[in-house]
Amino acid sequence: MSGGNVQKVLLGREIESSPQVLITAYPVRGLDINSSYTIYDLLNEQKKKEVAVIYIGEDLDVLLELSDRLMVLCHGKVTGVVDAKTVTKEQIGLMMTGAEAAEAMKETSGQELSAEQDKIPEPISEEEEKA
Repeated sequence: MSGGNVQKVLLGREIESSPQVLITAYPVRGLDINSSYTIYDLLNEQKKKEVAVIYIGEDLDVLLELSDRLMVLCHGKVTGVVDAKTVTKEQIGLMMTGAEAAEAMKETSGQELSAEQDKIPEPISEEEEKA
């Protein structure tokens, strides 16, 4: 099987298990454009089924297109969790260099993040997980 077919089979196997969370890391690396779009379509179908899709990737255009929210890291530290539909590439670039989300937003647009937007999500507690 070609690399693209192997990746589609692997993703299909995971989807078949009806996950609540689907974590993908570089799912289209090395694939041709048609295979890549097939993978993107499969991931979007899962989002529509209310599956939480965590997409780890490096193509910023793809990340902005597929994601609802982006978590940006710099040297292993979270610098921001931002709305993928409103953030700019420049703001993400600043966060990738270590600027906190609030700093990046203010520097590039003059806007300040609300306390809720600038808040990094807390881990889910065991009680919430069981509910």
